[in-house]
Amino acid sequence: MYQHDDPELERELEQYYDAATRSWIPPENDFDRFERFLAEWSARNGEPSDLDALVALAAETPDETLHHVGIGPLEDLLHASGDEIVDAFVAAMEASPRLREAAFEIYLSRGHFSPAAEERIAAAIGRGFEFLPGGEDASASGA
Repeated sequence: MYQHDDPELERELEQYYDAATRSWIPPENDFDRFERFLAEWSARNGEPSDLDALVALAAETPDETLHHVGIGPLEDLLHASGDEIVDAFVAAMEASPRLREAAFEIYLSRGHFSPAAEERIAAAIGRGFEFLPGGEDASASGA
């Protein structure tokens, strides 16, 4: 086992060292880490298919992969919903600063929600969040 004086650094390094083979493991990218975390989380809690589950998921997601909650399950839920989700979405943003942080990464096009709903969603996310022009989506913007 690799030994270091700094316990925090040692914990970080242990993720990349295989003691059995005495070799270093290449680090995963943050998407791979999130996918692995999400699979483990979903096995314990079920698929995150509503806002309450997404609040719980965001609370447990490692900081470096939190944005994937937004561009993954949260964006999927919003794309599958209409204006009926806006009240619950605003409440979730108020209740969970971590989910609000993740929500800043979503891609939403103008026209999916009513103009009033778009205004409420953008205000709930804050930080200057803007909808994409109508007809664009994540794949069209290169994300």
